Amino acid sequence: MGTMYEAISVGAIQKVIALAIKDGNCKTLVDILADLKSEKEEMSKVFDTEINKLETELTSRGLSQLEDKNVKFTTFKGDKASVTVGLTRSLKVLNVKSLRNIISKRWHGEILTKDPSYSVSADFSRALSSLYFDDYVSDTNLAKLLTKGLNIGDKAVTFSNDNLTLLLKKLKGDYEKDKLVFEGIPGTTLENEIDVELYFITKIKNWERILKYFSEEEAIQVKKDIKNGIFVSETVKLTMRQ
Repeated sequence: MGTMYEAISVGAIQKVIALAIKDGNCKTLVDILADLKSEKEEMSKVFDTEINKLETELTSRGLSQLEDKNVKFTTFKGDKASVTVGLTRSLKVLNVKSLRNIISKRWHGEILTKDPSYSVSADFSRALSSLYFDDYVSDTNLAKLLTKGLNIGDKAVTFSNDNLTLLLKKLKGDYEKDKLVFEGIPGTTLENEIDVELYFITKIKNWERILKYFSEEEAIQVKKDIKNGIFVSETVKLTMRQ
């Protein structure tokens, strides 16, 4: 299937090439080949430029949504694809000795040697990053939240026992995957109006992850000292799903 962006008839090009091959003039074939390669390179530059413009605009609009709603991810949908704009985190170990002193010895194995520096296992990194940014909710849990129901946009949404069981099993605190789970539940396919609820769920799951590694008392102390051992940066990322 063609696209709306086709400016040159593929059939016309094929006809020119077929006639040149039939004529057998090597000079003509070389010149056509050179023209096509040059045109391909030029069109590639044009497409890269225009793609960059679109991605920049969608990123800018996505950041506005993140700031307005105080969330970490948002999605724009088209008929052919969806684009998610979100903040991704990267943890850097600043002082491995300090980090080892901050966390319990039983978790020292989560600090990975990566010559000449150190890294941290992915799940443990998410737990530490959540403490670093105070990005968790500790005064409720997922079962309580979903049993009470959600206010999505101007609509109160409650869940049947079967859907509640499904949500408790499937929701992991991953924005894109969790959004797909909700899209399979009647009454929750309300575009970006569910972004706030998804982020709140992520913060609940962040606390669950923290408790995998620390008691509540330990988490409070780690949170106080964690910036002596690590630095966590946030960057904007755009991804498209077709």
